Parts: sequence; C-alpha cells; structure tokens
Amino acid sequence: MKTTHALVLGYIFFAVAFFLFYPQAHLVSDEAEYSRTAYFLQEGRVTVDNVTEAYNFNTDGKSYFAQYPVGTALLLYPLIAMDYRAQFLLGFILHSLLFLFAILILKKLKISPYYAFLYLFHPTLIYYSQRLYSDLPSAFFIVAGAYFLFFRSIPFLAGLLLGFSVLIRYTNLIFIAPFVFGYLFYLWKEHRYQWNALIKPIFSLLPGFALFGVFILWFNHKVYGAWHLTGYSFSIQHFSFSFLGVTLHLIVFILALTFFYPFLSFALFRKQYLKELVCFQLSVFLGILFYSFMQYSPSFQEMFSALFFVNLRFLVPLLPFMIILYAAWISRWNLSKLGIAVIVCLAIFSLFVLHLGYESSDRNFRIMTDLHANTEEESFITGFTLSQFFHESFGKRYFLSPNPKYVSGDQDYLEQSKDADYLILTFSADEENKYFNLLQSLLEERNGTLVYNNTYVTESIVPVSAPLRIELYDLS
Repeated sequence: MKTTHALVLGYIFFAVAFFLFYPQAHLVSDEAEYSRTAYFLQEGRVTVDNVTEAYNFNTDGKSYFAQYPVGTALLLYPLIAMDYRAQFLLGFILHSLLFLFAILILKKLKISPYYAFLYLFHPTLIYYSQRLYSDLPSAFFIVAGAYFLFFRSIPFLAGLLLGFSVLIRYTNLIFIAPFVFGYLFYLWKEHRYQWNALIKPIFSLLPGFALFGVFILWFNHKVYGAWHLTGYSFSIQHFSFSFLGVTLHLIVFILALTFFYPFLSFALFRKQYLKELVCFQLSVFLGILFYSFMQYSPSFQEMFSALFFVNLRFLVPLLPFMIILYAAWISRWNLSKLGIAVIVCLAIFSLFVLHLGYESSDRNFRIMTDLHANTEEESFITGFTLSQFFHESFGKRYFLSPNPKYVSGDQDYLEQSKDADYLILTFSADEENKYFNLLQSLLEERNGTLVYNNTYVTESIVPVSAPLRIELYDLS
C-alpha cells in the first residue's frame, strides 16, 4: 500500500471514530471557564459583575473573570457562536492539523511519515482532542511555529504563531525559547559568527511577539487592573514550585512516557546532531523539568492509576516533539512488521479512549439538560460544586455556592441565598459535600419541595467517577 493511502486511511479511521464518539459536554469547571469566556465574547465582554453569574470565576472584588488567558476562548468563540456542541470541533481540527504537521516535519527530516501515526493515536493526545483545555491549542501553535521557523524559514509567520501560543498559556514562553534562540544561534554559526546576519530574522520574528505581547499587557490592565496581573493572581489555589518532589515527578513522567512507547524517554536523552532535533530536545527537557518542580503535578499514585495517560496533560504541547525525537531514533531499525502491529493496537485502543471521553461527557450533558429543563429561565439556584453544569448556551441561570471565594462565611451565604428559587443537594463517593448540613438547614428553613432526583452514572469499562445523585428542590 502506498504511504499516502495508508496515512489517509489511518486518518479516516480517527475521524470516523471521533464523530462516532463526539463529545456532548465539557467535563470540569476548567473547561467551563474557557467555554463561558468564549460565550461572553459574543457579547463583547469577558467579565461578569454579579456573583451569581460568576459560577467558578475568580474575582478582584469588583468583577468576576476566568483565571486562564484568553487565547483558547478566542479560538472557541466562532464555534460556540454556532452551537454549544460545535466548540468540540476545535480539538478535532487541531489534532488533524498537528497530524499533518507531524507528516511534513518527518518528511523534512527524511523519516518515514508512517511514524506520524504515533502522534495520531497517542492515547493522551486522543483524549485531549475531545476536551476544551488549552493544551492542544498550545501544541498546535508551538509545532506550527517550529515548522515555519526551521523547515520553511519564514520567521515572520513563525513569530505570529509562537506569539499567539503565549496568549493561550503564558508558560509556553519557556518551551518556545529554545526554538527562537536555537534558530538564531545556528544561523549565527552558519554565517561564521557574523552578528549582522541576525538583524533580518530578529526583526522578522519580533512583530508576532510584540503584537501579542502588547495585547497581553493591555488585556491584563483592562481586565485585571494592572499590566503585571493575570487571572492567576486572584486564584485561591496558586501553583507553586518545590524542590522536594522534583525527583519523584521526573521519575513519574519518564516512566509514564515509556508505557505506550518503549524507551521513548531514552530517546529524549540521545545525542542529536540536527539543529532542529537539538532545539526540540532542549524544549522537551525544559518542559519536563518545569512541571517536575510544580507541586500541582500528579503524584505517583495518580499517574499510575487506570487512566494514567490522562495525567500527562501538562506535557501535551511537548508530546509531538517527543514523538519526532523517538521516530528519529527507532527509524534506524527495520521495525515495519512490528510497527504495523503497534499502530493497529494503538488505533483500537483509541476507540476505548474516545468512548471513555464520550461516556463522561454524555453523563454531564444529561445532568445539564435535566437541570435546565427543571428550572425556570433566569431563576436563582444554590448548591455545592455544580457550577460546571450550568452554561448560558442552555439558558440563563444564576448560581451561588457556599464557596469561600464568594461568601465570607455561613451567615453571609445564608443572607445572599435567601432569595434562591431552587436548591440542589448532591451525593457522591468521589467528593464529600462539606456544606451538606448548611444546605440542609436552608432547605428546611424554606420548606423546599422535591422537583426531581436522579442518579447519573458513566457507562464505561473503567470507572471514571462514582455515581452522582442529584436532588433538586423548589424553594419558592
């Protein structure tokens, strides 16, 4: 079979599987923040003024906003303007384009494009192609920028792409630095260390970084009140660095990376001679080291749970480069028969991963539709950890939880929720409802009547989450 035909057939398999298990809803509040910000962009805003519209947004004491940079929301904006579920096309589009870039880069490196299947069917990348996180958008703009910088020598376009990646996630600046400085260093070296050889490429790269850099500073000043502040500045849960767990995190990441692709981590330490691969390798090192220092990184138990590939999320922007480095190493051996078997197994396993994502999103979609169907438009609802199940695309609802981010204590919460129309109680083995007694007292005080109760489960081979029982009460 011709290479082109095989690549097309493999991609068709992925595309059919993706739409067969098309995601129905976001899973967590992080995704909801991206999605709601994109929705608000239709109205020309990214903030809300009322605490009952905040859901899970951060606050500076005056307004409420998502803690994440606006880049991902900008990408979602044209899709959610069409339909709530249309926004999940973003992951499909970006994953498809990244597959194309993987093929193009492998060809430029004179490596068989068959190895692009290692990207297409990587379980972590498959899983996040269904999600609304910033990881896959980051990967796309970084990979596209690296391609146009190293393989097409179009630094102006590369600067725009890499600059936009910083608007998606500020820490991407750490990962793209080796590309920019490496490209300039090798250019300087090729021109016999003549500094004037760098003038044109530097001024070609600068517009993209300057454009989005100025936009970020303006946006920070406009939304957060100062150019140096971000949405993270107002988070209760701050990411912090620690030297205590760095060795454990390094070991965890290295072991997890080699589970599906044997010796992948060893390929990352192999000496490289091509300038492109040297820069890719340095970027990967910085990425793994950076996240190994973060206390938010997954623990040993989390990483090696049944769904450990989900916990590699932070490395998604770097996985394409890891796979290219891996392909450059294993392509020296004749592994065609084994390679075909591996690709077939990965493709089959991708069905399980996509089905897993679909079932989880379908459960959330059923919860969202039931809650909106059983409550009045613009009604005021109170409960605990339910903000991700409300979205303006389904109808206008006001929501308040006893979260200390929004209330100063039990009495403040009871005062703010005295006009609530509905109250929701949740029961789940995954999360203790620590405000149950408080909510129960409000329910008894208002003589609430049960509207409906239902138990929602995720129908999958691997238990993703415990059954969630929801009881909705009318307080009016």
